[in-house]
Parts: sequence; C-alpha cells; structure tokens
Amino acid sequence: MSQNLISLTLTDAQLSAVDAALTTLEDAFAGLVALDGDERRSLNRMGAKSEQFCRQTLHILSQNPQIVPPSIGVGDAQADLVALDRLRPLA
Repeated sequence: MSQNLISLTLTDAQLSAVDAALTTLEDAFAGLVALDGDERRSLNRMGAKSEQFCRQTLHILSQNPQIVPPSIGVGDAQADLVALDRLRPLA
C-alpha cells in the first residue's frame, strides 16, 4: 500500500497569491505584540472561570466608574475584551 497520500504542485501564481495574503494579514495585525517563550510562560492564563469573573467585573466597573481610580484603565480592559471577542472566532 502506498504511503504517498498527497501530491502537491504549486504554481508561481499560487505562491504569489499566498505571499500577498500573508502580507495583507501582517499589515492587518501590525498592532499585535510578539512575546518570546519566557515572556509567555510568565503570564497568567485566563481560564473560563476567570474570564467570566473578568467580564462581570468590567461590567460592574462600567456601571460604577467612581469605585476605581482612572489610572486603573477600565476602558483599556474593555477594549481588550472586545478585541478578544472579535478575534476568538478566527482562531
């Protein structure tokens, strides 16, 4: 039985289209930050329960902005949550 399950030949036009698509994606996500392995390992992970807690906390803080100082950056956290919700379906 043959183990050659895939036979792939790419034309120059296909490779050019792939390069153009990758360039478009790189341009669209230029604002993302690349972290090295040590930086990623040092970050806290957010599981389902902590994500729910963060969502509820941000909701309460948006209704009661006087309970935290402006330096906390609630607006930035809300913007990050919106970005997460918009990117998650793409993953």
